Amino acid sequence: RAYRFKESSSFIPPGLFPGLLARFRHLPEGVLHPCRLWKDCAILHFKNARVLLNIDLTTATMDILAMAPTTDQMYVGAAKGRASVLTWMVHLIQNFLKKAYT
Repeated sequence: RAYRFKESSSFIPPGLFPGLLARFRHLPEGVLHPCRLWKDCAILHFKNARVLLNIDLTTATMDILAMAPTTDQMYVGAAKGRASVLTWMVHLIQNFLKKAYT
């Protein structure tokens, strides 16, 4: 099972990807690992779900792909506050943009 979020705009701030990586240091241990980082791409591990985050500055495109063996494993959080890992990542990025660039 996989879900995708793709956003294109006229401009993506050059510091967006490094800033997000710095913010990700607060995530649980093992979610982000140096061997899964590239200059414009990262793979995050959330239990059984995997998230590919790709930011292309030349085309001003952000692409997030979330995958898990089953739909139920795509969710993070407690029973009452559950959200798909994709929705959670988009929310995290939106909050980062609001705080960092406004």
